[in-house]
Amino acid sequence: GKHHRLFCAETLYKSDEYRHFWERLNQGEFFSGLFPRLNRQGDPLWFRATYNPVFNSDGQLYKIVKFATDVTADVLRNQREQEAAVHAWDMAVQTRGSAQNGASVIENSILMIDRIAQGMGAVSTDVSRLNNQSESIDDMVETIRKFAMQTRLIALNAAIEAARAGASGRSFAVVAAEVRNLAASVSSATEEIEQVVASNSQLAKDVLCGIENSLMITREGVTLMREAGEVMTSIQRNAAGVETAVKDVAISVKAG
Repeated sequence: GKHHRLFCAETLYKSDEYRHFWERLNQGEFFSGLFPRLNRQGDPLWFRATYNPVFNSDGQLYKIVKFATDVTADVLRNQREQEAAVHAWDMAVQTRGSAQNGASVIENSILMIDRIAQGMGAVSTDVSRLNNQSESIDDMVETIRKFAMQTRLIALNAAIEAARAGASGRSFAVVAAEVRNLAASVSSATEEIEQVVASNSQLAKDVLCGIENSLMITREGVTLMREAGEVMTSIQRNAAGVETAVKDVAISVKAG
């Protein structure tokens, strides 16, 4: 027993399992299996061995015959394969998790871009209405301009008639001059309003054009994000398949 313990790790030969092993052998029980041992340098060894109790003619145990084959290389290779399979399984699980996170991020991004596109669409509608109102203001300004021109003509005709009336038409001439000045002021203000409205109208058109271009780009972005989402979903499915396959390999290697 002491000689045998020299080839066992201290944790093994001090364990209850080791003590029970020898108790059962001494009771005549046969053992066969894979057993860990140590060489003289303390390096791990693995033996596929059988322990055969041998009895004398009186039925008493007098020796135990051991047949062992060194399978250390096979066991160590199997352990490396198992570790590699478990590592690959962990990587597959992480890949699947990353794919799920990526799919979630893309889905949230699509929702966000959709909301942005909807907001830009609403702004585009408002700018279009503003542009239409600018055109309506143009029409009103044109009406005011025509009214101012007619007023100036009336004031001019009144001044001519006042001149013909001589002294009796002086007060009327003063009124006609004031009306003519007022018409000129209205005409000048109308031109300024027309310039401002024209500038605002052009600005609204530029803004509308920019929004439409951005909206088009945003919609293209949504399309690309959806395609990316489909790719991520495919990766997720493939990762799940790889995870299952690697798990099966890991279990198979461990069982072997």
